Amino acid sequence: MQHCLGLLDSYSFDEPFHLYLAQAFKTQRGWGSRDRKRYRRWCYTYFKFSHIDTQSWPHQLSEEALIIALLASPSTLEDERNAMLGWGYSQKTSTTEFKPFDSNFSKGVDPIEYYHWFQQEPPVFVRRLKPWKSDFPAPLNSVDDFYLKFAPGTSLQQAQELGFCFIQDLGSQLSVQHECFNSRIPLRVWDACCGAGGKSLQLSSQYKTVQLICSDTRKSILDNLRSRFQSAQLPVPETFDFNPIKDPHSKWKGPESFDRIVLDVPCSGSGTWRRNPEEWHQFQSSKLEALRPVQAELLISCSTRLKAGGYLVYITCSVFQEENEKQVADFLNSHPEFQLEEQGILGGPSQDADYLFRALIKKIN
Repeated sequence: MQHCLGLLDSYSFDEPFHLYLAQAFKTQRGWGSRDRKRYRRWCYTYFKFSHIDTQSWPHQLSEEALIIALLASPSTLEDERNAMLGWGYSQKTSTTEFKPFDSNFSKGVDPIEYYHWFQQEPPVFVRRLKPWKSDFPAPLNSVDDFYLKFAPGTSLQQAQELGFCFIQDLGSQLSVQHECFNSRIPLRVWDACCGAGGKSLQLSSQYKTVQLICSDTRKSILDNLRSRFQSAQLPVPETFDFNPIKDPHSKWKGPESFDRIVLDVPCSGSGTWRRNPEEWHQFQSSKLEALRPVQAELLISCSTRLKAGGYLVYITCSVFQEENEKQVADFLNSHPEFQLEEQGILGGPSQDADYLFRALIKKIN
Protein backbone atom coordinates (compact mmCIF):
# COMPACT_ATOMS: atom_id res chain seq x y z
CA MET A 1 0.00 0.00 0.00
CA GLN A 2 2.78 2.45 0.91
CA HIS A 3 4.61 1.82 -2.38
CA CYS A 4 1.46 2.73 -4.32
CA LEU A 5 0.91 5.85 -2.22
CA GLY A 6 4.52 6.83 -2.88
CA LEU A 7 4.02 6.52 -6.64
CA LEU A 8 0.88 8.66 -6.52
CA ASP A 9 2.43 11.25 -4.22
CA SER A 10 5.47 11.71 -6.49
CA TYR A 11 3.38 12.21 -9.65
CA SER A 12 3.33 15.86 -10.75
CA PHE A 13 0.70 15.66 -13.53
CA ASP A 14 3.09 17.18 -16.09
CA GLU A 15 3.13 14.07 -18.30
CA PRO A 16 0.78 11.12 -18.95
CA PHE A 17 0.73 8.85 -15.92
CA HIS A 18 1.66 5.74 -17.90
CA LEU A 19 4.91 7.40 -19.01
CA TYR A 20 5.71 8.50 -15.46
CA LEU A 21 4.93 5.02 -14.17
CA ALA A 22 7.22 3.33 -16.70
CA GLN A 23 10.14 5.47 -15.57
CA ALA A 24 9.30 4.99 -11.90
CA PHE A 25 9.28 1.21 -12.29
CA LYS A 26 12.76 1.30 -13.84
CA THR A 27 14.13 2.75 -10.62
CA GLN A 28 12.61 -0.05 -8.51
CA ARG A 29 14.56 -3.14 -9.56
CA GLY A 30 13.30 -5.12 -6.59
CA TRP A 31 9.68 -5.01 -7.70
CA GLY A 32 8.63 -8.07 -9.65
CA SER A 33 6.13 -8.27 -12.49
CA ARG A 34 3.29 -9.09 -10.10
CA ASP A 35 4.14 -6.10 -7.92
CA ARG A 36 4.20 -3.71 -10.89
CA LYS A 37 0.86 -4.98 -12.17
CA ARG A 38 -0.71 -4.57 -8.74
CA TYR A 39 0.62 -1.04 -8.23
CA ARG A 40 -0.43 0.00 -11.72
CA ARG A 41 -3.94 -1.33 -11.15
CA TRP A 42 -4.20 0.34 -7.73
CA CYS A 43 -2.98 3.70 -9.04
CA TYR A 44 -5.48 3.77 -11.87
CA THR A 45 -8.22 2.63 -9.49
CA TYR A 46 -7.39 5.60 -7.29
CA PHE A 47 -7.78 8.02 -10.20
CA LYS A 48 -11.11 6.49 -11.20
CA PHE A 49 -12.74 5.94 -7.80
CA SER A 50 -11.04 8.01 -5.09
CA HIS A 51 -13.67 10.78 -5.13
CA ILE A 52 -16.50 8.45 -4.16
CA ASP A 53 -16.47 9.45 -0.46
CA THR A 54 -15.83 13.18 -0.68
CA GLN A 55 -17.62 16.34 -1.74
CA SER A 56 -14.41 18.34 -2.04
CA TRP A 57 -12.36 18.31 -5.22
CA PRO A 58 -9.54 17.70 -5.43
CA HIS A 59 -8.92 16.04 -2.08
CA GLN A 60 -5.73 15.04 -0.31
CA LEU A 61 -4.03 11.76 -1.10
CA SER A 62 -4.27 9.36 1.83
CA GLU A 63 -4.29 5.67 2.60
CA GLU A 64 -7.97 5.93 3.46
CA ALA A 65 -8.81 7.50 0.08
CA LEU A 66 -6.90 4.74 -1.72
CA ILE A 67 -8.63 1.98 0.26
CA ILE A 68 -12.09 3.47 -0.35
CA ALA A 69 -11.31 3.61 -4.08
CA LEU A 70 -10.15 0.00 -4.11
CA LEU A 71 -13.29 -1.15 -2.30
CA ALA A 72 -15.46 0.67 -4.83
CA SER A 73 -13.75 -0.86 -7.87
CA PRO A 74 -14.99 -4.16 -9.33
CA SER A 75 -11.43 -4.90 -10.50
CA THR A 76 -10.15 -5.24 -6.92
CA LEU A 77 -9.26 -8.86 -6.17
CA GLU A 78 -11.34 -10.72 -3.60
CA ASP A 79 -8.47 -11.33 -1.18
CA GLU A 80 -7.53 -7.63 -1.32
CA ARG A 81 -11.14 -6.62 -0.69
CA ASN A 82 -11.56 -8.99 2.24
CA ALA A 83 -8.33 -7.74 3.84
CA MET A 84 -9.42 -4.11 3.65
CA LEU A 85 -12.91 -4.88 4.95
CA GLY A 86 -11.18 -6.66 7.81
CA TRP A 87 -9.38 -3.42 8.64
CA GLY A 88 -12.75 -1.83 9.43
CA TYR A 89 -13.46 -0.03 6.15
CA SER A 90 -16.88 -0.29 4.53
CA GLN A 91 -17.62 -0.58 0.82
CA LYS A 92 -19.25 2.45 -0.79
CA THR A 93 -21.08 2.10 -4.09
CA SER A 94 -22.91 5.40 -4.68
CA THR A 95 -21.57 6.79 -7.93
CA THR A 96 -24.27 9.15 -9.22
CA GLU A 97 -24.02 12.33 -7.14
CA PHE A 98 -20.44 13.44 -7.52
CA LYS A 99 -19.74 16.03 -10.20
CA PRO A 100 -16.19 17.43 -10.33
CA PHE A 101 -16.97 20.14 -12.87
CA ASP A 102 -19.62 22.75 -13.60
CA SER A 103 -19.60 22.47 -17.39
CA ASN A 104 -22.67 21.34 -19.29
CA PHE A 105 -22.54 18.15 -21.28
CA SER A 106 -23.21 18.10 -25.01
CA LYS A 107 -26.49 16.76 -26.30
CA GLY A 108 -26.33 12.97 -26.33
CA VAL A 109 -24.07 12.68 -23.27
CA ASP A 110 -25.86 11.38 -20.19
CA PRO A 111 -23.93 12.26 -16.98
CA ILE A 112 -24.60 8.94 -15.25
CA GLU A 113 -23.73 6.92 -18.36
CA TYR A 114 -20.59 8.99 -18.75
CA TYR A 115 -19.55 8.32 -15.17
CA HIS A 116 -19.97 4.55 -15.52
CA TRP A 117 -18.21 4.61 -18.89
CA PHE A 118 -15.30 6.38 -17.20
CA GLN A 119 -14.93 3.58 -14.65
CA GLN A 120 -14.58 0.85 -17.27
CA GLU A 121 -11.39 -0.38 -18.91
CA PRO A 122 -11.32 0.68 -22.59
CA PRO A 123 -11.01 -1.98 -25.28
CA VAL A 124 -8.48 -1.78 -28.10
CA PHE A 125 -9.86 -0.88 -31.54
CA VAL A 126 -7.94 -1.19 -34.79
CA ARG A 127 -8.50 -0.35 -38.41
CA ARG A 128 -7.79 -3.54 -40.35
CA LEU A 129 -5.81 -3.09 -43.59
CA LYS A 130 -5.32 -6.74 -44.61
CA PRO A 131 -7.07 -10.06 -43.91
CA TRP A 132 -6.43 -10.99 -40.28
CA LYS A 133 -3.99 -13.83 -39.59
CA SER A 134 -4.87 -16.67 -37.26
CA ASP A 135 -1.66 -16.30 -35.25
CA PHE A 136 -2.56 -12.71 -34.30
CA PRO A 137 -4.66 -12.09 -31.16
CA ALA A 138 -8.30 -12.92 -31.79
CA PRO A 139 -10.71 -9.95 -31.78
CA LEU A 140 -13.72 -9.87 -29.50
CA ASN A 141 -15.81 -8.96 -32.49
CA SER A 142 -15.69 -7.17 -35.82
CA VAL A 143 -17.61 -3.90 -35.82
CA ASP A 144 -17.70 -4.17 -39.61
CA ASP A 145 -15.31 -5.39 -42.30
CA PHE A 146 -12.55 -3.04 -41.15
CA TYR A 147 -12.97 -2.19 -37.45
CA LEU A 148 -11.83 -4.89 -35.02
CA LYS A 149 -12.31 -4.78 -31.25
CA PHE A 150 -9.96 -6.46 -28.77
CA ALA A 151 -9.89 -6.97 -25.01
CA PRO A 152 -8.33 -4.17 -22.91
CA GLY A 153 -4.54 -4.29 -22.89
CA THR A 154 -4.21 -6.55 -25.95
CA SER A 155 -0.79 -6.18 -27.58
CA LEU A 156 -0.96 -5.85 -31.37
CA GLN A 157 2.59 -4.73 -32.01
CA GLN A 158 3.41 -7.50 -34.50
CA ALA A 159 0.25 -6.90 -36.54
CA GLN A 160 1.03 -3.18 -36.69
CA GLU A 161 4.67 -3.66 -37.67
CA LEU A 162 3.65 -5.98 -40.51
CA GLY A 163 1.12 -3.45 -41.84
CA PHE A 164 -2.04 -5.40 -41.03
CA CYS A 165 -3.66 -2.66 -38.94
CA PHE A 166 -3.23 0.54 -37.02
CA ILE A 167 -4.63 1.23 -33.57
CA GLN A 168 -7.36 3.85 -33.44
CA ASP A 169 -10.37 4.08 -31.17
CA LEU A 170 -13.71 3.53 -32.87
CA GLY A 171 -14.96 7.03 -31.98
CA SER A 172 -11.96 8.57 -33.68
CA GLN A 173 -12.45 6.40 -36.75
CA LEU A 174 -16.12 7.37 -37.00
CA SER A 175 -15.26 11.08 -36.85
CA VAL A 176 -13.82 11.05 -40.38
CA GLN A 177 -16.14 8.44 -41.81
CA HIS A 178 -18.53 10.57 -43.83
CA GLU A 179 -19.88 10.73 -47.36
CA CYS A 180 -18.36 14.19 -47.84
CA PHE A 181 -15.00 12.43 -48.33
CA ASN A 182 -16.41 10.02 -50.88
CA SER A 183 -15.72 11.46 -54.33
CA ARG A 184 -15.00 10.24 -57.84
CA ILE A 185 -12.61 13.13 -58.42
CA PRO A 186 -9.53 13.99 -56.35
CA LEU A 187 -10.20 15.94 -53.16
CA ARG A 188 -7.54 18.14 -51.59
CA VAL A 189 -7.88 17.48 -47.86
CA TRP A 190 -5.98 19.35 -45.16
CA ASP A 191 -5.63 17.71 -41.75
CA ALA A 192 -4.81 20.95 -39.99
CA CYS A 193 -3.99 19.65 -36.49
CA CYS A 194 -2.97 16.18 -37.51
CA GLY A 195 -1.06 15.03 -34.42
CA ALA A 196 0.27 11.52 -34.92
CA GLY A 197 -2.01 11.06 -37.91
CA GLY A 198 -4.71 8.66 -36.78
CA LYS A 199 -7.48 10.39 -38.71
CA SER A 200 -5.23 10.89 -41.74
CA LEU A 201 -4.49 7.17 -41.75
CA GLN A 202 -8.22 6.52 -41.66
CA LEU A 203 -8.87 8.88 -44.58
CA SER A 204 -6.01 7.47 -46.66
CA SER A 205 -7.06 3.87 -46.13
CA GLN A 206 -10.77 4.41 -46.77
CA TYR A 207 -11.05 7.11 -49.45
CA LYS A 208 -8.83 6.56 -52.46
CA THR A 209 -9.41 9.96 -54.11
CA VAL A 210 -8.30 11.93 -51.03
CA GLN A 211 -5.08 13.89 -51.53
CA LEU A 212 -3.81 14.55 -48.03
CA ILE A 213 -1.78 17.44 -46.69
CA CYS A 214 -1.00 17.25 -42.98
CA SER A 215 0.26 19.97 -40.67
CA ASP A 216 1.06 20.34 -37.00
CA THR A 217 3.11 22.68 -34.85
CA ARG A 218 5.35 19.83 -33.64
CA LYS A 219 8.02 18.51 -36.00
CA SER A 220 8.60 15.40 -33.90
CA ILE A 221 4.98 14.32 -34.14
CA LEU A 222 5.07 14.77 -37.92
CA ASP A 223 8.01 12.36 -37.96
CA ASN A 224 5.82 9.93 -36.05
CA LEU A 225 3.02 10.40 -38.59
CA ARG A 226 5.30 9.57 -41.51
CA SER A 227 6.55 6.49 -39.67
CA ARG A 228 3.00 5.30 -39.03
CA PHE A 229 2.10 5.68 -42.70
CA GLN A 230 5.17 3.67 -43.68
CA SER A 231 4.29 0.92 -41.19
CA ALA A 232 0.74 0.80 -42.53
CA GLN A 233 2.16 0.64 -46.08
CA LEU A 234 0.12 3.65 -47.14
CA PRO A 235 1.36 6.60 -49.26
CA VAL A 236 3.09 9.12 -46.99
CA PRO A 237 1.25 12.47 -47.28
CA GLU A 238 2.79 15.89 -47.71
CA THR A 239 3.53 17.33 -44.27
CA PHE A 240 4.26 20.84 -42.98
CA ASP A 241 5.27 22.33 -39.65
CA PHE A 242 2.68 25.12 -39.48
CA ASN A 243 0.78 27.13 -36.87
CA PRO A 244 -2.46 28.65 -38.23
CA ILE A 245 -2.82 30.93 -35.20
CA LYS A 246 0.66 32.44 -35.04
CA ASP A 247 0.76 33.00 -38.80
CA PRO A 248 -2.92 33.37 -39.81
CA HIS A 249 -2.17 35.47 -42.90
CA SER A 250 0.54 33.20 -44.24
CA LYS A 251 0.33 32.46 -47.94
CA TRP A 252 0.97 28.82 -47.14
CA LYS A 253 -1.16 27.00 -49.68
CA GLY A 254 -3.10 30.23 -50.19
CA PRO A 255 -6.74 31.07 -49.51
CA GLU A 256 -9.45 28.67 -50.64
CA SER A 257 -6.93 25.90 -51.36
CA PHE A 258 -8.80 22.90 -50.00
CA ASP A 259 -11.95 20.94 -50.77
CA ARG A 260 -12.11 19.57 -47.23
CA ILE A 261 -10.48 20.58 -43.95
CA VAL A 262 -10.28 18.30 -40.93
CA LEU A 263 -9.84 20.40 -37.78
CA ASP A 264 -9.32 18.26 -34.68
CA VAL A 265 -8.72 21.07 -32.20
CA PRO A 266 -6.89 20.96 -28.85
CA CYS A 267 -9.48 20.33 -26.17
CA SER A 268 -10.07 19.04 -22.65
CA GLY A 269 -9.86 15.44 -23.85
CA SER A 270 -12.82 14.63 -21.60
CA GLY A 271 -14.15 12.12 -24.13
CA THR A 272 -11.02 10.00 -23.63
CA TRP A 273 -10.58 10.34 -19.87
CA ARG A 274 -11.15 6.68 -19.11
CA ARG A 275 -7.84 6.07 -20.91
CA ASN A 276 -6.13 8.83 -18.93
CA PRO A 277 -8.11 9.09 -15.68
CA GLU A 278 -5.45 11.30 -14.10
CA GLU A 279 -6.79 14.07 -16.38
CA TRP A 280 -10.21 13.82 -14.76
CA HIS A 281 -8.62 13.75 -11.34
CA GLN A 282 -6.93 17.14 -11.74
CA PHE A 283 -9.39 18.82 -14.12
CA GLN A 284 -10.56 22.35 -13.37
CA SER A 285 -13.35 24.07 -15.32
CA SER A 286 -11.09 27.10 -15.71
CA LYS A 287 -9.05 25.11 -18.23
CA LEU A 288 -11.89 25.46 -20.71
CA GLU A 289 -11.55 29.23 -20.51
CA ALA A 290 -7.99 28.91 -21.82
CA LEU A 291 -8.89 26.39 -24.55
CA ARG A 292 -11.91 28.13 -26.06
CA PRO A 293 -10.01 31.11 -27.57
CA VAL A 294 -7.51 28.71 -29.17
CA GLN A 295 -10.30 26.64 -30.69
CA ALA A 296 -12.04 29.77 -31.98
CA GLU A 297 -8.86 31.16 -33.56
CA LEU A 298 -8.15 27.84 -35.28
CA LEU A 299 -11.66 27.74 -36.71
CA ILE A 300 -11.39 31.27 -38.07
CA SER A 301 -7.88 30.92 -39.48
CA CYS A 302 -8.32 27.51 -41.09
CA SER A 303 -11.72 28.30 -42.57
CA THR A 304 -10.17 30.94 -44.88
CA ARG A 305 -8.40 28.14 -46.77
CA LEU A 306 -11.62 26.30 -47.63
CA LYS A 307 -13.05 26.47 -51.14
CA ALA A 308 -16.64 27.59 -51.70
CA GLY A 309 -18.83 24.51 -51.54
CA GLY A 310 -16.25 22.73 -49.40
CA TYR A 311 -16.64 21.21 -45.96
CA LEU A 312 -14.81 21.88 -42.72
CA VAL A 313 -15.05 18.98 -40.25
CA TYR A 314 -14.68 20.35 -36.72
CA ILE A 315 -13.75 17.63 -34.22
CA THR A 316 -13.11 17.43 -30.49
CA CYS A 317 -12.70 14.52 -28.08
CA SER A 318 -14.73 16.50 -25.55
CA VAL A 319 -18.13 16.03 -23.94
CA PHE A 320 -18.56 19.70 -22.99
CA GLN A 321 -20.89 22.11 -24.80
CA GLU A 322 -18.40 24.96 -24.40
CA GLU A 323 -15.96 23.19 -26.72
CA ASN A 324 -18.59 21.70 -29.00
CA GLU A 325 -22.00 23.19 -29.85
CA LYS A 326 -21.28 26.60 -28.33
CA GLN A 327 -17.97 26.92 -30.15
CA VAL A 328 -19.60 26.06 -33.48
CA ALA A 329 -22.52 28.43 -32.85
CA ASP A 330 -20.17 31.32 -32.05
CA PHE A 331 -18.27 30.74 -35.28
CA LEU A 332 -21.40 30.55 -37.44
CA ASN A 333 -22.87 33.69 -35.87
CA SER A 334 -19.86 35.71 -37.00
CA HIS A 335 -19.31 33.97 -40.35
CA PRO A 336 -22.54 33.99 -42.40
CA GLU A 337 -20.76 32.49 -45.41
CA PHE A 338 -20.80 29.15 -43.57
CA GLN A 339 -23.70 26.92 -42.59
CA LEU A 340 -24.03 23.92 -40.29
CA GLU A 341 -24.90 20.67 -42.05
CA GLU A 342 -24.89 18.38 -39.00
CA GLN A 343 -23.33 17.97 -35.57
CA GLY A 344 -23.37 15.50 -32.70
CA ILE A 345 -21.60 13.05 -30.43
CA LEU A 346 -20.05 9.88 -31.86
CA GLY A 347 -18.94 6.76 -30.00
CA GLY A 348 -19.56 6.64 -26.26
CA PRO A 349 -20.95 3.81 -24.10
CA SER A 350 -23.29 2.35 -26.72
CA GLN A 351 -20.24 1.45 -28.80
CA ASP A 352 -17.80 1.03 -25.89
CA ALA A 353 -15.70 3.76 -27.50
CA ASP A 354 -14.32 7.22 -26.78
CA TYR A 355 -16.70 10.17 -27.04
CA LEU A 356 -16.03 12.43 -30.02
CA PHE A 357 -17.92 15.47 -31.22
CA ARG A 358 -18.14 16.25 -34.93
CA ALA A 359 -19.66 19.23 -36.72
CA LEU A 360 -19.87 19.36 -40.52
CA ILE A 361 -19.68 22.99 -41.66
CA LYS A 362 -20.16 23.98 -45.33
CA LYS A 363 -18.88 27.10 -47.01
CA ILE A 364 -21.78 28.38 -49.10
CA ASN A 365 -20.33 31.62 -50.49
